Amino acid sequence: MIASLPLRFALLLAAEPPHEGFDELIAKAEAAFGAKDYDVASRAFADAYALEPVPKYLFARAQAERLAGRCNVAVPLYEQFLASAPSKAEVERARQARARCLEGADAGDPVGELDGSASPSAADRPPAKPPAPWYRDPVGGALVATGGVAAIIGASVLGFALGKDRRADRAANEGDYVDEKDAAKPPQRAGIAVLSVGGALLVAGAIRWGVLASRQKRRARAAAAVVPGARGVSVTFALRF
Repeated sequence: MIASLPLRFALLLAAEPPHEGFDELIAKAEAAFGAKDYDVASRAFADAYALEPVPKYLFARAQAERLAGRCNVAVPLYEQFLASAPSKAEVERARQARARCLEGADAGDPVGELDGSASPSAADRPPAKPPAPWYRDPVGGALVATGGVAAIIGASVLGFALGKDRRADRAANEGDYVDEKDAAKPPQRAGIAVLSVGGALLVAGAIRWGVLASRQKRRARAAAAVVPGARGVSVTFALRF
């Protein structure tokens, strides 16, 4: 029973926080680093490492010293951090930061992270995917396709109505003439409405394609028109580069 007291005491000590106010010290260091007050951040991380020798505080202090322009202090700290057997990603991050110091490109570097597990640098990121060509834009394609179908349907209905209207001129009597004229009016109105919607969609799609093409530094012009003809109407759509 008595022999187990030292072990219990040690376990109680281990369960207690390492140092009172330690969290406040880390918060102060991180806030100073975020505010680019690297002198205060470096001193706070140094105090944190003295109280709790965790390698990440070495790296954080090295980052603060590098960004403060004191590579003569930062490089030994990076070396000490690398000697603590960090992870592969942390090793790569520390080596890149140390290399910037050794190359003399550290002073005023706006990029810096507090730990070695930060995201890869811009040079390590894959290149951005180029935008799709304007003619593959799904919205523009949908507008043009829907507008084209609507224009064809509207033109067909309007052509049917015009045919009935022309047949009225060949009516045998006035009653048949009036009936043919009246029968032609509903499809005529419907055809004009559908054709107008289709033309508007075509214009909208063409404009969108034109805007996208101009953004990609291409000379593009798009036009869509509804042209009346002797036997009905026709829809013209053109793209010129």
